[in-house]
Amino acid sequence: MEFKEETEFNNETKMEFNKGTKIIGYSDNTEIMEEKEMFVGKMTGHTDYAWCISYSPDGKHVAFLDHPDPGDTRGFVSVLNLEGKKTVLTSQWGDERTLAWSSDGSEIWFSASHSGSAEALWAVTLSGKLRSLESAPGSLLIYDVSGNGRSLVSREGVRVELSALAPGAKTESDLSWFDYSYLGDLSRDGKTILFSEQASGGGPLYTTYLRKTDGSPAVRLGDGAGIALSPDGRWALALLPKVPTELELLPTGAGEPRVIPMGDIVPQFVKSGWLPDGSAVVTGGVEKGHAARLYLLYPDSGKVRPIT
Repeated sequence: MEFKEETEFNNETKMEFNKGTKIIGYSDNTEIMEEKEMFVGKMTGHTDYAWCISYSPDGKHVAFLDHPDPGDTRGFVSVLNLEGKKTVLTSQWGDERTLAWSSDGSEIWFSASHSGSAEALWAVTLSGKLRSLESAPGSLLIYDVSGNGRSLVSREGVRVELSALAPGAKTESDLSWFDYSYLGDLSRDGKTILFSEQASGGGPLYTTYLRKTDGSPAVRLGDGAGIALSPDGRWALALLPKVPTELELLPTGAGEPRVIPMGDIVPQFVKSGWLPDGSAVVTGGVEKGHAARLYLLYPDSGKVRPIT
């Protein structure tokens, strides 16, 4: 197996191998337009998603941000060698965005944070030795390193806000809570939103909230990223970003959270929804030997079956 020159088209990166060409990932981290089973997954027996693919200066390794879920920026820094062997160099980061090789190829420099979206600059060697490079208010994103060691870095601040035009209201209301209020669902009567805080204000596992669109204070339901309200409003479906990801039910009133068993299926950060009668949930997931697909999940019985 040999690596050849990198080619760019439609935001995808291709690698040519002895027997044809396979897409292995995306050349930037702006947006995934279509879910694909990446070559990395085929080599390791799992479905992984490679972002920010970068060739080492000597052409012997490919570094990438290794994201188990295409809808979330959590992940690891990994490399592939010429034999296609994948090595994970770091533990999981809560958020990782960009990477580049050092000028001498001895380290991979990358932007990441343990929790929240305020990324700092880090460096890791091929043996997994980690060191801090630089930090600053906001996020530091690295894009390239020149042959003389000068790096191209940007600093940015990101805030995600929520606003709504409540039933009967004439003007929109700001329903944001902390620094990254991400909408999960809206109740059928338009009076309640389900959302999650997915940056510094949400903690390492994110936090799910319920809030009335009249502007009354948000109510914390529990950890995770809330994605769907049950038709009767009694339960909120949420993704818990552990390793592997878990799907859970959070009560909107009295009760205890319940993790929904899915066997060997790993749920993904994609939009999910309840059937109109509330008996089952349609959600995305991945299991070994299959690409990402949709499943019908029955929370009460624990039964799961693929529908795509």
